Amino acid sequence: MPYAGGIVPPGYLFLHSSFESSYDSRYFGPLPDAGILGLARPVFTFDP
Repeated sequence: MPYAGGIVPPGYLFLHSSFESSYDSRYFGPLPDAGILGLARPVFTFDP
């Protein structure tokens, strides 16, 4: 069920992907920031 919206409470993050069919916070709602383990960074990208 999609997230109904509203203000993201303190201690939570709203994670959003540019891919429109992504299961991100638009689907699951805000996530607790304590669940974040690290930050992903691109190592190699291909740009034609």
